[in-house]
Amino acid sequence: MSTFSLNATQERAMTAYTKIILNEAIAALSEKYGFDVEEGSRTIGLADLTVTKSVGKKAKKENKDKKVKKEKKVKAPKPKFALPWTGEVNNELCMGIKNNNFLFTQCTSKPVVGKRYCIGCEKQCAANSFGKPSGGTVEDRLAVGPLDYVGPKDKVKVHSYGNYLAKKGISRDDAVVEAAKFNVEIPEFQFEVHQRKRGRPKKESRSAAVSDSSSESESESDATKKKVKKVKKVKKEVKKVNKVELPKDEESELYKALAEKNQEEKNQEEKNQELEIEEIEMSEVESEMSEVESESESEMSDSE
Repeated sequence: MSTFSLNATQERAMTAYTKIILNEAIAALSEKYGFDVEEGSRTIGLADLTVTKSVGKKAKKENKDKKVKKEKKVKAPKPKFALPWTGEVNNELCMGIKNNNFLFTQCTSKPVVGKRYCIGCEKQCAANSFGKPSGGTVEDRLAVGPLDYVGPKDKVKVHSYGNYLAKKGISRDDAVVEAAKFNVEIPEFQFEVHQRKRGRPKKESRSAAVSDSSSESESESDATKKKVKKVKKVKKEVKKVNKVELPKDEESELYKALAEKNQEEKNQEEKNQELEIEEIEMSEVESEMSEVESESESEMSDSE
């Protein structure tokens, strides 16, 4: 049964409204069955009718008792720091591999229903050209040695657990105790610290490279030298053929003719410019004369 609460004003309004409805009902019945309206009202106690509110606190308590308490999700405990790859795969977790401080361990997220990977690894599969999570898969991790794995995206090689502990300042005893809490047994080789060389690998010395390849490249170098000599000879011959030498007299006459021609062209340009200026001046004079004539004609017409 549903209940609701009313304040004092709402109670009075509901009482008055209920009485009006009942009065109308009694009047309709009296017309049909022939009894007195006032007598019918007294019979049902209409004058003493009141509408009261239900107790809200009790109703709330009843509803609270009926509600089922939600079970709190218990979060799975996590280690204080990263643990190494041991070759054991948890089939209830995502089948992707996470970088995890270059230890490349199994992803600890739950997979999407009906799929192998979690939401994050699924996105990486869609984004990567090789169609896998950025750190690879558990199958890829099992296919090689524990310290031979290389991440498929960044091409970074896995670090030993000893290197990780040294970098984070964690003691071996603390690592063993933390791993025991999660039934993980760390192999002995994982505690080895490997010195990693930084920077680019050194190039082989030029003398060593020459000594190793001298016997193989002697014949090739001789052949190339001969080809270079032939090309140089051909180029020299072509230059000689293309170059035409003129006598000094003819060369000086040619220069003189070119200079005279250039001077004539300049003189002609100057003359053309002078003619253009003269034409412009003449047109201006003509326009002024026409204006004077028009003014004189207008004055003559005014005088007449």
